[in-house]
Amino acid sequence: MTHSDASVVTLDACGLLCPLPVLKTKLCLQQMQNGEVIKILITDQNSLHELQLFAKANSHQLLDCQSSDAGWIVWLQK
Repeated sequence: MTHSDASVVTLDACGLLCPLPVLKTKLCLQQMQNGEVIKILITDQNSLHELQLFAKANSHQLLDCQSSDAGWIVWLQK
């Protein structure tokens, strides 16, 4: 991603099982302004799919999804 660290909110949901990463993402997004970006760190594969569905259902833009050593990194724009 090319966003500066200052414009990105990071949510570490590693170790949490679905639906907790999605719920924590929803709570975090409620505190954010439209256009801001959230970087979500997850380890649960079910959460990866659920975050993709959540983004689509709530009109958030899925910017990127990358695998990492620990799991996945999901980038959403509110």
